[in-house]
Amino acid sequence: MEPVDNSSDRNRVIQDELQEIKNKLNSLIKESTILTCNTELVQVRIRLTKHKQIVASIQFPANYPHDVLLVEFKSKTISEKILDTLLNLCNSEFKKHKGQKQILYLLHFVHQFIVNNPLCICADEVRHLKNNIVDAQRGDWIKIKQKSSTILLRFQQQRYYIETKLAIPHHYPVACATAEITSTNFPELLKKTLSGFCEEIARKCVEKPLKPNPKDPPFIPQPSLQPVTDYIVNFCRKHAIAKCPICKKLALPENPSQIVTDIEHDSYVERVYCDHLFHYGCLDKHMKKPPFTGGKKCPACSKRIYHDRWKISARTAEDRWAHEQARKRELDEVIDFLS
Repeated sequence: MEPVDNSSDRNRVIQDELQEIKNKLNSLIKESTILTCNTELVQVRIRLTKHKQIVASIQFPANYPHDVLLVEFKSKTISEKILDTLLNLCNSEFKKHKGQKQILYLLHFVHQFIVNNPLCICADEVRHLKNNIVDAQRGDWIKIKQKSSTILLRFQQQRYYIETKLAIPHHYPVACATAEITSTNFPELLKKTLSGFCEEIARKCVEKPLKPNPKDPPFIPQPSLQPVTDYIVNFCRKHAIAKCPICKKLALPENPSQIVTDIEHDSYVERVYCDHLFHYGCLDKHMKKPPFTGGKKCPACSKRIYHDRWKISARTAEDRWAHEQARKRELDEVIDFLS
């Protein structure tokens, strides 16, 4: 934009700029809407999505354009800290444009800021991660990738770790974050469990229940980044040091390279419905001993154990146990007879 002569009449300059805004703004920034446009106040909404929108309120100072514009940003969805950062950036940039028309430049700058910083919509959740979740002393880290709208995370508990890539979609939080487990040394069974729960947690944040409670308020999509990352970090912290509820020893070996992959091995780790980890050998013995009425219970939390490898009814389990005891008695009698 051409510099304006210092002797230019302020009102003429402002009138020219207001007309320029009316004529050019919508073609320059398609996502913009003029709310107010007069000598006292210019208000423009820039809306990329329902949640990525900012209203800029602009006033002309007494010595405009030789002084910078007076600007205020408002948004119901973007955090105040992000708006403050944007305002500071704008004020720094304005100094380069003193003596020139500034509003179209300002609005273009705001639009590009939203486009180039897609994670601005989840800034509070990212701040929560950095300040309250990620623990560098444990070996955790977080990397922000604005260009690809992704967040890379690593959580570590002793010698076990989980690395994940979280993608934040354009229409977040109406659309949910997606988590990809990019690397981990937890057993494959637990990796699949983790991936499945992350997907389900994120889905529940944005999709209303199939059978909602009539007494519940209308469903509103909720941000999914924090619930998903909370689950991942708790999963890592908990399962790395979990103990088998039966033998009371660590479910997983201290050295991840010693993880057992043979599903029939006594030390193979099984996860049950209540989220406790058992050694296969311990759980198998537990499931085959009475009492069977009402299903077998987890010794740690007393919840019923559900697992595909032990799906028989209580009656069948009791019959098998009785049969096993009868065989054992027969063998004992034979041994007594021969001794």
